[in-house]
Formats: sequence, C-alpha cells, structure tokens
Amino acid sequence: MHSQKVILEVNHYYPFGMVMAGLSSKAAGGINNKYKYNGKELQNGEFSDGSGLEEYDYGARFYNHQIGSWTTADPLAEIFFDMSPYNYAANNPVINIDADGEEYILWYIDNDNKKQSINLKSWEDVDKLKDIDSKDDFARNMYTVLNYSKGEDVAEKGLTGDFVTDVVYGKGKVGQYDDKKNVLSIDPLVGIEHVKNDQMGKSTLETKGNGKATSPASIFLHEVGHFLNFKEDPAGANYRQYNPTSKIKLFDTKEEKRVIQLVENPFAIKKAAYGESPRTNHGGIPSTFATPTSTIPTGVTPQIRRMIATEKALKDAKKGSKIN
Repeated sequence: MHSQKVILEVNHYYPFGMVMAGLSSKAAGGINNKYKYNGKELQNGEFSDGSGLEEYDYGARFYNHQIGSWTTADPLAEIFFDMSPYNYAANNPVINIDADGEEYILWYIDNDNKKQSINLKSWEDVDKLKDIDSKDDFARNMYTVLNYSKGEDVAEKGLTGDFVTDVVYGKGKVGQYDDKKNVLSIDPLVGIEHVKNDQMGKSTLETKGNGKATSPASIFLHEVGHFLNFKEDPAGANYRQYNPTSKIKLFDTKEEKRVIQLVENPFAIKKAAYGESPRTNHGGIPSTFATPTSTIPTGVTPQIRRMIATEKALKDAKKGSKIN
C-alpha cells in the first residue's frame, strides 16, 4: 500500500543555519513546521506580540543561527581551551553537526592539533574509530574500550539508548562522569589497583594495593552506569550521590555502591578470565596499564607519583624539625 505524504516546506541552508530564501519554499496554507535546521525546533513567534527568540533549541543550549553561535558557554570549555566556548560545531558546520540526543559524542585532537568529534550511535559507528588518527591514539583505544563491554545491557543502552553525553580524553586520570556538565572523561590507559577495606582512609603514601585491578575499559563501563543513572532517575541519583545521609563507609556514597555492585562487579565476574576482579569498596590506586583491557598495572599515574612525593617530603620535613 502506498500513501502520499504532504510536503510542508523545502528548505536549503547556509552552513551555519540561515535559510537560502531564493531556493526555499513553503506550501500555501500548510501547517507551520517548527523543526528546521538539523531537525531542531526553531523558537520564534512564541510571544504575544508575535516576536520570538529566533533561536534553535538543542536541548542543553540554544543556538543563534543568525550569528552562528551558542547563547551560552560550552560545558567542555575547560577541556578545549583553545576554542571559543560559544563556537558552534567547532566552527566547522560543514564537517561537524550537533548531537541528536541518542549517542556518545567522542571528542579528540587530530594530527593537526585540532579539536574534532564523531557521533557514536551504533557499533558500525564505533568501528570507524579504528581508522582515526588522534593524539595519544585516543580514538583507537576507545574502540577497544567500547568493544570490551559490547553486549552488556549498560553498554548497549549507553551507546544506542535515549541519552547523549560527551566523551573526552582525561589524560592521566581515572574515568569520571560529571553529571553537572554531562561529560564523561577517560584515559583509556588508566585504571585502578584495588585496595583492601582496611586501607580506606589512609594517605596516598601509606595506601597499599592488593594486586587485583579494574581495567580502564571496565572503569569506563562503571562511569556509563553513573551516566545512565543520572539520566534515567535524576532525583534518585542526586539523592544517592549528594544527600548527606547517603554517605557510607567503604563506598563513599550510595550511588557509588549501587554502580559497583550492580554494574562493575557483575561485569568483573564475567571477565574473570581476563583478570578482572570485583571490588569490596570504592577505594583504589589510580594506575597506568599497557592496554585498555589489561589488568596488570605498569605503575601509578603521574598525579599519584606527585602526591606521594609531596607527602614524603612533608613527612621528612616534619621529622627534621623534631630532630632540630
């Protein structure tokens, strides 16, 4: 059975979203179509006097296509400090488009030291990461990270579900999801060496690992667990993470306990043959690994080395002052 559809409008756009008036047309007497450039809703004519914002609603921010700029700062501004926080599509809308709300947006630095992004909505998109040259091989390492948990409910929902987040390179740091900025940062070669429960609360200098570890790829899955919790149940996740009554021993907060016990540990048990181990606490020593899926630490992160050196120097200085 074939049914004809009514064409409401035919629009042609300049790269930043202004309509090419001479090439565009609208059906006479047709329904007003508000979803235009990139399929986003144009906010116009909503005020009683007939005026409006004349901006596109992208969900997290509004975009002014007349000047080719966001109206508020980029939540990634602290990471990509070399670009204006108001730039739309990294100032290159011919190559880049904004998210449609159902994907990861993976940001990386290319060989020309320029900020680039790729939208990941399917495993076919993930496969493209194998062919991307990027600083510190971030894109290819993320290909390994994402495929490590392929088939897991959390991994599938994070990639193909109804929510969007930015994934950025957090060099030298353990993965972390920032729910305020909706940004998941990760170094795909940094994971955690586990500690026993009696090590919790000790200084960095005194903390000893127990020889077990969580790979960088598993850390990413852990953070995706937080991302989904804050998107699917924001009130519950905020309560578990920030309410003073949610602070608990060993796991810091009820939100961390939930993710470790419901996401990270079941996955670790499935991947036991790869050396993954369940955790009994939210502690650990941030460590470097040779590959994203390795569970054998090659050393502590530079940040931890600096913290150990500082604590040791303070301890030695304190000893010296007592002797004098």
